[in-house]
Parts: sequence; structure tokens; C-alpha cells
Amino acid sequence: MDKAYENSWGGSKHVFENYPEFDYLRDSKFSEIVDSKYNLAAEATSVNLELMAEPDQIREYNQKWRRLIRDTSEAYGWDSPQMGALWKEQSYWDSINTFRIKEVISEYGYPGRSLAGDGHASTTFLVIQHAPLEVQERHIDLMKEAADAGEVRWH
Repeated sequence: MDKAYENSWGGSKHVFENYPEFDYLRDSKFSEIVDSKYNLAAEATSVNLELMAEPDQIREYNQKWRRLIRDTSEAYGWDSPQMGALWKEQSYWDSINTFRIKEVISEYGYPGRSLAGDGHASTTFLVIQHAPLEVQERHIDLMKEAADAGEVRWH
């Protein structure tokens, strides 16, 4: 566990919290150790701990409806009323996420590794890639600069 946190403290907690293989460890002593190591690692860096809480929710709503869309399109077809309802929900959350990410960028700059933590560095990219084209174009140079600076991975 120490090696995992040394390599990517944010990514390590993300794996623990988001992979079903670890479900049996939820609410256990191990979970407390994960949280403790995460908090210690976060405090030892210059990340904005308050800002770090947001990307998980933003990422969840960025991906939640897309996962449902995939399953629903297979069950009911691409042009079904069920798909229409999911796309409406997805569009709503995409607009909310885009608005918030633009606020964060305006206030802090690109929320990459040093600001939002390693496990959250790609959230901004996910939101911008699903934003309207003019938002993508407005932020492409900022995202390139962040990648060049190691704040987010190029891939």
C-alpha cells in the first residue's frame, strides 16, 4: 500500500473507492487506513483540499449517464424514448459541470495534479471534451500547457 500511495496517492484512493473488487473492505479498518494515508499524503502536498472534494462528484455526473446510455441503447435502441430521456439528463449535467469547471479555471487556473491531486487531474479534460465546441476551443491551449507542465497526462 505504501508503494501505491508513493506512486499516486490520489489514484490509489480512487481505485479503492471505485473498483468492486474492494467492496468487501468498505467500512472496515482497511478503509480507515486508506483514508488516513490519503489525508496525510494530501496534506503533505500543495493541493487545495477543499477543491479536491469536487472532482469526484463532477466526474460521477460526467460518466454516470453515459454508462446508462450504453446499456439502455442496447436494451431499447438508440432512438427510444428511454434514450431521449437519458440524453436530456446527460446534457443537463454536462452544462452544470462545464459551468463549474469554467469557474474553477477562472479562479485557480487548470485544476491539475498540484491543485486538485493526481487522482483528479483528468476530470477537467473529461468535462471539456463533452462541452460545446466553443468551450473546447477556448480551453485547448490551457489544457496543452497543463499537459506540458505535467499537471495532466497527455494521453
